[in-house]
Amino acid sequence: MRVMDDAFEYLMPSVAKKKNGQFFTPRYVIDMCVKMLNPKKREHVVDPACGSGGFLLHAMEWVRATQYSPNAGEHFIHDYAAKYLWGIDFDERSAKVSRALMLIAGDGRSHIYKLNSLDPREWVQVDEGLQAILGLRSVNLIRSRKIMPGVIRESEAWEQLADFSFDVLLTNPPFAGEIRDQGILSRYELARKGRGSYGRTEAKVERDVLFIERCLHLLKSGGRMAIVLPQGKLNNSTLAYIREWILRHARLLAVVGLHPHTFKPHTGTKTSIIFLQKYTDEDLSRIQTIEDNARAKCPDYATMFRKLISNLPDGDDLKEEDLPAEAAELLHEWFDEQEDESADEKEARTEPEIETLETELTEWQKTITNLSTALEKAKNAKDKDKQKKLKAQIREAEKFVAKTDETLKRRTIKGRLELVLKDQKAIEELQQKWIDAKIAKELDYPVFMATSEQGGKDSAGEYIFRKDPAGTILMDEHSNPLVEQDCVKYRDQDPDCIAEQFIKWAKKQKLNFWRED
Repeated sequence: MRVMDDAFEYLMPSVAKKKNGQFFTPRYVIDMCVKMLNPKKREHVVDPACGSGGFLLHAMEWVRATQYSPNAGEHFIHDYAAKYLWGIDFDERSAKVSRALMLIAGDGRSHIYKLNSLDPREWVQVDEGLQAILGLRSVNLIRSRKIMPGVIRESEAWEQLADFSFDVLLTNPPFAGEIRDQGILSRYELARKGRGSYGRTEAKVERDVLFIERCLHLLKSGGRMAIVLPQGKLNNSTLAYIREWILRHARLLAVVGLHPHTFKPHTGTKTSIIFLQKYTDEDLSRIQTIEDNARAKCPDYATMFRKLISNLPDGDDLKEEDLPAEAAELLHEWFDEQEDESADEKEARTEPEIETLETELTEWQKTITNLSTALEKAKNAKDKDKQKKLKAQIREAEKFVAKTDETLKRRTIKGRLELVLKDQKAIEELQQKWIDAKIAKELDYPVFMATSEQGGKDSAGEYIFRKDPAGTILMDEHSNPLVEQDCVKYRDQDPDCIAEQFIKWAKKQKLNFWRED
């Protein structure tokens, strides 16, 4: 297997990988993910950004070692690979290399496709996509609410190819690149940051964010997945909506922080792997009951905000501590991060500038009053041309007043609450945030957390190998050199690593894919 890994590193130029944000996932990281999710021989496995096919190849080796008798013929594992392993990659070179490696490891049949996992419209436009659809249909991996036609038109692609039934998903999606195609973004909930007026589809969204949502749609109910993500996606306060979306659709099983050297020399981006299990219909039904109960007890934020504003002395502003924590947090998400100006520009903003805006606002309000008076006179004089001209001037003035008024209100907590009160959907989002917190508290399940402290590489990206006292590199049972890492162990005599610790935890939690029969 190490030969396959090394072959991909050699065949894929580092420049090409860096350009697309595609980085070779080290063997020990792949094996940790595979071991933790424990794919079975009758489970369908997919990698929607398969790159080298490493996750698929190592899943095959795991199934060979754990699910088949040592005396089983090679045709058994070949049949398994041909039926149960599926890979997709948008990069032609990666797809070709991955397909070649899978063909070598298998028996000449391979489900590796050069397609865009994020956009099913492409699938119905090219022969390779049609082959993928036919293959997926043949083993009932495509779920559709409607009867699937013999030929899927492009206009039907999103509906017919939205949901799939894979058991296990393992992937390291590309970090680089932004999606700007509104035809794609309009189909993803994670392309919208909120349910209020600020919840419009974004102009651009990072590719890996969309992969999170797409991956969950590829899984069947109860399916499980591991996905490598930049650490910022998990701890950046402005991306809380991503975490909230995930927790509404899947159980968080584990979070493993990878060592900063893991993907060197290509990138030093801090990364983590999140392990999820998609909720079953039973889980969703239980959550819906909890949500209904929580909704009945949800605070009346509109009344609360109006009372806070009405009790405030003229000229004073509210303080964050005057607000419920969830309200203060959401105001930051909506307003602070919605502004285009940088932190330095915000700090440089002076009181005189605000005073200028207030003066201009007052002047324009006077102008509207004067124009309205002139309009009445024009109506009395039945001067239609003048009426038309004055109405246009009033509309323009009102636009300026509204924009300036919003700009000023964004400067204060009181003003922000006034803007929120104008938007019923914003109030609904705040209520949903409170409800989501209650759901999370009610579910209150444990999560396995770990951090890799031995990254297996030095700061230059060179592998660090384990050595005996004499300085000889240690080997595993397959004569592969042992890397100095703590993700997974390769010899029985070695101490447990992260994967083994997770398995003990998973059995204790009686997770169905590690439950001891």
